[in-house]
Amino acid sequence: MKKNLWILVLAIIAVASVVIVYLLRSPDKTRTVYCGPDNTDPAIVYKDPQDAFPSFATGYNVKLEAGVNLMDTLNKAASDINAGSEIQTEIVELREKLNQDNIRMQELMKSCFLAYHTRPCNPDASKRYYDMLDTLISRITKLEELKASVVEPEKVEPQPKDTATPPSTQVISKDTARLKRELFQFNRRYTPMKLSDAKLRQP
Repeated sequence: MKKNLWILVLAIIAVASVVIVYLLRSPDKTRTVYCGPDNTDPAIVYKDPQDAFPSFATGYNVKLEAGVNLMDTLNKAASDINAGSEIQTEIVELREKLNQDNIRMQELMKSCFLAYHTRPCNPDASKRYYDMLDTLISRITKLEELKASVVEPEKVEPQPKDTATPPSTQVISKDTARLKRELFQFNRRYTPMKLSDAKLRQP
């Protein structure tokens, strides 16, 4: 019995050793380059930007696409409460604007991402990359703010102890004036991207 136990322990140690060696030998996906006049400013970039871009873009794309889906939800809600053709037309136009912006944003993301991770010490590539990240965060924040402004606050029902809270479905406000006001504010703050924004100047 003890012999079998020792064999099992040794087998586990052997497998663990192989895994550790593999992990230690597996190539890192990033590299550090040093920029600036004295080559002292570190920049961590991907070794293979083309391979890394899809993973980088996925999270942002999902959040940007959520804005288009929100417009579909708002349009249905406006129809259900007979909010009128004016507000529904505004929602449809805003949805199209968001959809076109998402396409341009994806082009901008890829252009800036590949340029920066290929030429991280190039000042123009670096600036455009971080400006692009700021733009992404700003747009996602505006979409989140719009969503928060038109969704009714969730009513939390008291639950018995040790009982899981059931998942809730977000309900859009039925206040037509509120929907119209929030859409107007969002539309006013949201500046459509220009096609030239999605092109990066070559050094």
